[in-house]
Amino acid sequence: MNFLDSLVIPQSSEHIQLLQYLLVLLSFLFIPYIGLVIGGTFLSIIFRAKAQSSEDDNFLFSKEVIRFLTINNSAAMVLGIFPLITSTLIYAQLLNKTAAPTISYLFYSILFIFFGFIFILTYKNIITGNNQKKSSVFLFGWPGLIILLIGVWFYFCAVVSAANPEVWGDSEFYEYLLNATVLLKLFNFLTIAFALTGSAVLFVYFYWEGGRKNLSEKYSIKIKSTGIKLSFFFTLLMPLFIIINILQLPPFSITGSLFLYSAIALILLLISYHFLFAMIRDKNTQYSGHIFYFVLLAVMILLVKDQIAMDNSTKLQTAKLSLEFETSMNKLLEERGVVKAEINGEEIFKVRCAACHTFDTRLVGPPYKETLPKYEGKQDQLIAFILNPVKINPAYPPMPNPALKPDEAKAVAEYIMSTYKK
Repeated sequence: MNFLDSLVIPQSSEHIQLLQYLLVLLSFLFIPYIGLVIGGTFLSIIFRAKAQSSEDDNFLFSKEVIRFLTINNSAAMVLGIFPLITSTLIYAQLLNKTAAPTISYLFYSILFIFFGFIFILTYKNIITGNNQKKSSVFLFGWPGLIILLIGVWFYFCAVVSAANPEVWGDSEFYEYLLNATVLLKLFNFLTIAFALTGSAVLFVYFYWEGGRKNLSEKYSIKIKSTGIKLSFFFTLLMPLFIIINILQLPPFSITGSLFLYSAIALILLLISYHFLFAMIRDKNTQYSGHIFYFVLLAVMILLVKDQIAMDNSTKLQTAKLSLEFETSMNKLLEERGVVKAEINGEEIFKVRCAACHTFDTRLVGPPYKETLPKYEGKQDQLIAFILNPVKINPAYPPMPNPALKPDEAKAVAEYIMSTYKK
């Protein structure tokens, strides 16, 4: 998708951070919505298959769940397609001049999800029109669900490929399709989808606007049982995927904030279990809204955690983009006759770095003669570390962020790399 490169303009580190925040907000729209569509469609298909007639409770639930959880055509565009297209443009900006296949995967994701929505919304229109023919399930229901899942599969291929800079350009397009991390994220998503669907069923029928009125006791029991079973089983699986996800992350992606957000998500899930048990024990549906809100909030916290891991993995690319912006701005200033003051790496080192580092002996941090040889020929990586330091050596405390601009970090890197050998 090289044509998107023509739309990319250099961005400052602050603008890059804003784009990363925007990715999180877009995932808040896309992941829960697409999860509810998949979960609601699956439930509708299963209960439609069980129905014997249009008067059957199974048929009624099949109609209602597809109507409530897929919402309408506008929502499919606003919550499904729009976030994907916007995310594609953002990734094109963040991954500019890399060989990452992310944009190609997102293109296929948009294509499959768009056609998946068409099939599912067609199925919804047919079944809510009291069509008793089960052929609609096979003509539109199952195909739409499968096409949508393929689109989500490509989406996670894009996310995983964006977070693995060490293999950009070294992997074939098809390799990510069966990548273990991609499959893990896909199964994790399905767990989230059905946990949200179960809690949403309870929310819509027993909490929203005071709950549905005039439900027969038999129908109410069926809905409650379905919602509780889905919510309980799949929220029970979510902590397992949280732990597995952390274990498979590379060391440079892991920071304290990642563990913090994971812990918050686990606490929120624990609270949702509490309300589920209370609902079962007391046979009281007043807790259904709490269950949905806490599960949804846990999902959003996990999305923030995933974005943090990706940001940590792409710090070098972020540093490169920031330097490119500084270079383009300096060039523009020179063309306009504005002379920018020369940045002195030695002076910055003495003010910001010398309190913790020397070239020969240990202070708070390690001596440069021990750490700098690994950055020979890798100055961009050193600059990225200076801009966004992470804990590497357990024998030393984590380095605080020196709050340098990209051109200042570059000047410091050039100074210490040229000095430590003397």
